[in-house]
Amino acid sequence: MAGELQARMQQLMDRNSRGTISGSERRELEALVERGQRLMLRKAEASAILTRRGHQVGRRIWYLAAAEGKHVMLIDDDSS
Repeated sequence: MAGELQARMQQLMDRNSRGTISGSERRELEALVERGQRLMLRKAEASAILTRRGHQVGRRIWYLAAAEGKHVMLIDDDSS
């Protein structure tokens, strides 16, 4: 995700944590979180395809708390 989108998402998450987020900002945050989740899913799928084709791909599992208590499991490992 582009740096400016990550910065905006962080700003919205901070406002959400402080309880000062508006309804439209909450919807924007939810959309950004969903976009990030789709991106990570595509990366995981690409990693799986490359692994099946014999390429070495790193694997590290991270659990990230997203907006409204949702959790996302991300695969991004540098152990290889």
